[in-house]
Amino acid sequence: MERSEPARTACERNKRHGWRGVCGHRFLQSCEAAGNHPWSSPRLVSASLRPLPDCVESVTVPRSFSVTALVAAGGCRLRAVLSSSSTSYRLPSGPEAAIGTFVHVVREKWACRSDHRLTAAQVFDAEYDIMRQRLRGDPDRAHFAELASTKSPSEWSMIRSQSVLPCTPLAPAAPSMGTSVGKGGIPKGLRIGSEIDLESATLRIRGRADRIDREGAHRWVVRDFKTGSALTPAGEPRPEYVLQMQFYGVMVLEADPSAQVRLLLDDGEQHEVPFDERTAAATRRNLQALAAAMPAPDAAVTAGELASPGPCCASCSHRIVCRAYRAKAPIWWRDYP
Repeated sequence: MERSEPARTACERNKRHGWRGVCGHRFLQSCEAAGNHPWSSPRLVSASLRPLPDCVESVTVPRSFSVTALVAAGGCRLRAVLSSSSTSYRLPSGPEAAIGTFVHVVREKWACRSDHRLTAAQVFDAEYDIMRQRLRGDPDRAHFAELASTKSPSEWSMIRSQSVLPCTPLAPAAPSMGTSVGKGGIPKGLRIGSEIDLESATLRIRGRADRIDREGAHRWVVRDFKTGSALTPAGEPRPEYVLQMQFYGVMVLEADPSAQVRLLLDDGEQHEVPFDERTAAATRRNLQALAAAMPAPDAAVTAGELASPGPCCASCSHRIVCRAYRAKAPIWWRDYP
């Protein structure tokens, strides 16, 4: 049987996380054997399983979209809307996401610290304790509250090094961007520092750069730290990271139109992302098209108008509240393996 694209994507993912597809397939089989539709099965209200949450029926479109949400959405406007909202239901994340969040928090706390006698290692240890307590208080994530135990000793040592070593040269966090020129020719708000908020009202995007440095007049370096490899198996920067960085570059150019911008991915080694005038222009056109495809800011829209079920559902943390996904998922499961 020829598998659908979402099913093929699921099979590739199951090379690493095979139990997910297998469990879904077996769950479907058990429901069918009992004569039950999978979403209405009495198994869902057993002592060990919770009922599914209600589907999202309508959404309010945000004024701007998270860069990471747009990149990950893969053309699904509903995912972009939900991921850009802090109130949307999300599936519990796994240890990899928790580690990524933790590393970013360490750098942010370091940049915003008031006690400059603290070392980066001390900030790392203090934030680790806080994260551990937070995870222990979450029933869905308590089983991996000790994040270090989810990695081998050498892997955790690498994560610690990648978190602590870049902190030493980091300047304090800067305020949000502006566009007027300040002292020394630096656009006000476009600052050297860590965890810099970027936004473009015209392109309806926002994001937070891990690090921005200045190499000279109107010469900026935007850096994003990654806890895992930033490269594909072929040794090239991962396409989703490239797109994310180029979106950052366009926002820097909006604040400083005369700027020359270098984009660096840092996973322990530095990898430069192409960003010349032609690339910047193409990225801007891409963003303009994305903005034009979105409903007007603050508009109330039915979720079904925006949903586009497909391969990106496999990584979507909102899929469980998406009615379109729920309708498609049983068909995809039948195509597995």
